[in-house]
Formats: sequence, structure tokens, C-alpha cells
Amino acid sequence: MKPENTPPLGSKGARLLEFLVNKITGGWIKKGDPKTFIPYSKALRGLGIPVRGRAGQQLKREGLDELNGWTKMNRDLPKIDGLIVDKQTRRPNRSFAQSHGRDTGDWENWWLAETAKAIGFDWSPYLAKSARAIQPAARVREDGESETPDYRKIITIEPGKRADGPAFAECASRSGIFSVGSQPA
Repeated sequence: MKPENTPPLGSKGARLLEFLVNKITGGWIKKGDPKTFIPYSKALRGLGIPVRGRAGQQLKREGLDELNGWTKMNRDLPKIDGLIVDKQTRRPNRSFAQSHGRDTGDWENWWLAETAKAIGFDWSPYLAKSARAIQPAARVREDGESETPDYRKIITIEPGKRADGPAFAECASRSGIFSVGSQPA
């Protein structure tokens, strides 16, 4: 299928596609070697999303379902989402195969063939320009903790700095917080 005939991928799916393509082009993922495929939790951390609860379920909400649906709709595209696996079994969830009509005993051979195609495929025409500019929401350390700034320190209102002026005084007076000219209790 030509890229111009392919329906667009949503922002979360595009972000996950970009992440996977970067892992492929960086040489992290090898054809036929599920040990090199990306576990759900590592994909989340790679996207800058801290893992909360079950990583597979969380990743579905963060673009995996969107990417899977997009590859189902575009049958000529390799199933790149098959490169994301359970860290224990090194296989995707069985619902991955079922969603593509491959719930029989041969689904693992089909899955490995699809991942090999995905690794050798030129994804560049399918990568949205906006997806290339997307940066992780936050850096995540190896221990799973986020490296985001402490926004409580940034948004703390200093007395007289942000909560002043005639508009604030009028609004505060009308709401009964305090009357104009008085100080809050």
C-alpha cells in the first residue's frame, strides 16, 4: 500500500510507531530473536511514561491498540506492533494474533514472519512529521521514577505576585473570600 493511500495513524499510535522504528534502525531489534523484542514496560518507559499497574494494559491505552488497529486496516503493512512482547514469555498477548485472525496453532510462525517483515520494511514514508518532533513527556530513570520537574515549586503563588490587581480584588470581593482592602484570614 502506498503511503498516500494509507489512512493516518493517530498521535499515540504514531508516537509508538516512531519509537519502534528508532529501535529497529538503532539495531536493538533482531529478526527472529524475540529476546531482542521490546517488553510492554520498556516501551512505556521509552515513551517517557511511568509504568502504573499492568504495563500491557497501560500500553494499549498509550497507542498499542491504535497501532494494531492501523496495521489491521492496512493489510499490506507488516504487523510492527508484534515487536512489543510480554517480558516473561517474549511473545505478544494472544489477543494480538486473534485480532489479525491468526488464533490457530500456527500463529507464532506467522507472528515471527510479520516481525521479520516489519524489521526489514521502510517505515519512513509512514512516519508523520509531527511524530518526529514528539519528545517523551518525561524522562524515566531505570528505577522507573520520572525525572519531571517538581511543578509544585514552579506554580506556588508568592504573596502579592500573581494574586493581585483590581480584577482579582473585585472577583475575591464578590465571592466573599475577603473584601477589597482587607487581607485574607
